[in-house]
Amino acid sequence: MQRKRQYLISFVCRNLYYHEVCILNKERLPTKGPVLYLGLHRNGAVDGWVYEKACKDAVFLISTQLVKSPFARLFFDGIPIVRDKDRGDKKQNAEAMEKCLEVLGSGGKLFIFPEGTSSLGPKHLPFKSGAVQLILKYLEQNNEPLNVVPLGIHYEVPWQFRSRVVIKVGHPVPLTLEDSLTKLDRRKTLKTRIRNALEAVGVNYPNTSSQETAQKIAFLQRRSFPGTYFNALKKLEKHNSEEFLQTWKRFDQLSKEHRLFLSQGVPIFSEYGLPIAFFRLMLSAPFVVAAILCNLPPLGVAAWAGKHFPDDRNVIALWKTLSGVPAFSLWVILLGIFALLYGQLPTFGVYLVVTLLGLKNLNGTRYRIVECLNGSRGSEFNTYYQVFLTRVKQWFNQK
Repeated sequence: MQRKRQYLISFVCRNLYYHEVCILNKERLPTKGPVLYLGLHRNGAVDGWVYEKACKDAVFLISTQLVKSPFARLFFDGIPIVRDKDRGDKKQNAEAMEKCLEVLGSGGKLFIFPEGTSSLGPKHLPFKSGAVQLILKYLEQNNEPLNVVPLGIHYEVPWQFRSRVVIKVGHPVPLTLEDSLTKLDRRKTLKTRIRNALEAVGVNYPNTSSQETAQKIAFLQRRSFPGTYFNALKKLEKHNSEEFLQTWKRFDQLSKEHRLFLSQGVPIFSEYGLPIAFFRLMLSAPFVVAAILCNLPPLGVAAWAGKHFPDDRNVIALWKTLSGVPAFSLWVILLGIFALLYGQLPTFGVYLVVTLLGLKNLNGTRYRIVECLNGSRGSEFNTYYQVFLTRVKQWFNQK
């Protein structure tokens, strides 16, 4: 019952805050246990809600900080562990390890963040040794094969309401180890395999500037070919040709000279032209504006919390969700009671429909506003924009 409640809360938080969560290579997810999921950690505790779409039945190993208050326990559930930066008695970590072994030993599914904490930086954080120790202990105590599945998570704009997310499922980590290996060598070998598997589903760049450039180009690629955001990020990690980067720098410089409006850091135009872009905007914008006006109180609460509480970018979405979801739920309940008392149930139904349509169209409306603003400035840069998109497509199709 508790797991069902937790999944429902994750479902609501994930689908309210993000426009789309796409799972790549979903066929690699095991259908039965025991399974150990190892996930890259990017965007604070929000990652757990997003990963749960791919790992519905998994028990999460979580920071003890997430279950200290009754309010936090409404949103998070799992096996608590005391990290190096947490306040608490680390003696309870041994008990947490035993609970993890019990989950796997009973054929269950367990989820661990090997980095221990999250970061939106250009590279993953160092991987802790806890997952390796758990796997080795499991192999010592059990004969049932264990599936170890690496998962990567990639946000287009991690903190932005109604942005997009991609989960990348990797190949299972091989666990066969030679009998001649010492305990230390077994640990090192397994840690290397896990690192390689996680790096295959993640991306690493030399610096923040390279990361930001890759994200912008990947966004343009995804607009032309849906579902290719991660593939573009990965290719830019490995194949950053100087010729292509110079083309990008020229494109970026020209967009600044023309003072164009940006979406996710880049200027965008409609491939159908200004009249059609404006027509599509007129179709979606009324629902978005109406939904915002109908839900100003909960939206205001979430915006205020997202501005005042986070101490870094990777917890902005968390604070917005922790404040916005309860505020929105209370708002809907109050409106529903008011509608029931005053015989306005049809009006309440219209409110729900408008809210759902506004949520569905918010992200696209953002794009269309920028497309129309840039399209109204003439076709000079639009021509160069289409040429650049063609160059991106050619680069992406190169082996």
